[in-house]
Amino acid sequence: MSPDAPPPPTLTPRPLRWMAVLGAEHDMRLRVGQYLVACALMAAHWAFVLGITRHEGFASGPVTVWLGLTLAVYVAFYVLLRSGCSAHWPDPSLTQAQVLASLAITAASYPFLGSVRGLIPGAMVVILSFGMFRLSKGLVWRSAGLGWLLLAGVVVANPWQLESQRWHDAVVLAAAAVVFGATGFLADQLTRIRARLSQQREQLNEALARIEALANRDALTGLFNRRFADEVLQQAVQRQRRQPGTPLCLALVDLDHFKRVNDQHGHAVGDAVLCAFAGVGLRTLRGTDTLARWGGEEFLLILQGSDLLAAEQALARLRDAVAGSALPVAGGTLRYSFSAGLTAWRPGDAMQHLLDRADRALYQAKAEGRDRVVVL
Repeated sequence: MSPDAPPPPTLTPRPLRWMAVLGAEHDMRLRVGQYLVACALMAAHWAFVLGITRHEGFASGPVTVWLGLTLAVYVAFYVLLRSGCSAHWPDPSLTQAQVLASLAITAASYPFLGSVRGLIPGAMVVILSFGMFRLSKGLVWRSAGLGWLLLAGVVVANPWQLESQRWHDAVVLAAAAVVFGATGFLADQLTRIRARLSQQREQLNEALARIEALANRDALTGLFNRRFADEVLQQAVQRQRRQPGTPLCLALVDLDHFKRVNDQHGHAVGDAVLCAFAGVGLRTLRGTDTLARWGGEEFLLILQGSDLLAAEQALARLRDAVAGSALPVAGGTLRYSFSAGLTAWRPGDAMQHLLDRADRALYQAKAEGRDRVVVL
C-alpha cells in the first residue's frame, strides 16, 4: 500500500445524535442492571437475617434500624445512578462504593445471626466476587482488607457478645482472612486474564484493519480498488437521489500510450508509472475525492460535492502535476500524460448511466488526440 494512501472514506452516514443517546441509555441500563443484581443479593441477605433473628428471638429494634439504614443506602445509590449524576465520575457504575457499602451492611448484620453468624464471611466473599469483574486487583485487595477490618470491628464492638462466643468469633475472623485473601488472589488472576484478552482483542482489531485494507486497496498503487470504488459510487448516487442539490461528478482517467511504455521500457517501468500517477493524484486531489484503480491503466475519480467547473479545475491541476513529473529511465527520463472523460450526475441517473457517459467521453478524448479532458 502506498504510504500516501488516505484512509477509506466513510461509506455510511456519520452517527446521528439519537445513536449517541441510545448509547448513553444502553450504558445507563447496564449500570442500573448491575445495581439491581446487587439489590437482589442484598434482598436475599435481608430475608436470611430476618428469618434467623425471628427464629432465635433476637430483639427487633436493632434489626429494624439495620434494615432502615440499608434501604436508605440503596435508595441513594438508585437516585445517583438513575439521575445520571454518577455518569461523569471516575466510576459511573459506583461499583466500588456499592461493594464497600454492601460489605459494611453485611458485616453489621453479624451480631444478629447468633449460631449461624459464621456464614457472614461467605456472604462477604460473594460481594467481593461481584466486584472482581469490574474492579482492578488493587481495588479488590483494598476492598477485601477493608471488609475484614469492618468485620473485625463489628466483632470487637458487638454489645451482645458472650464470653463463650469469643473463641468462635476468633475462628470466624481467621477464616475470613483466609477466604478474603483467596478472593484477592483470584482477582489478581482475573486481571491477568482480562489483560491477555484485551491484548488479543487489540491484535484482532489490527488484523481486521489489515484485512479490510487488503480488501479495499489495489496491491500495486495503494489506491482504492474497483470493488470499493463501486460501493462508494453506489452510495454517492443513492445520496444524490435523496439530496439532489449536492453536486457529484465522475471521471474515467486513462494513461496515454501505456502499452507503448510497457513494450519499450518493460513492465517494471509500467508499474512505476502507475504508482507515480497514483502518488501525484493523492497529493493533488482533495481528501474528499476518491481515486481508485479501475483496471489496468484506467482509474476512476469520484468528486463528491464538486460541480462540473470545480471538477474540470481539479482535473486541470492533476494534468499540470502529471506534466511536471517525470520518471528516470535508462537513457533519460520518461514523461507521461492521461486522457479523461468527465460527467456530472443528472436527476434520474443510475450509477451505470454515469459510468457509460464518462466512458464515452473518455473515448472521445482519445479520438481527439489524447492528453485532454472531454466533458459529456
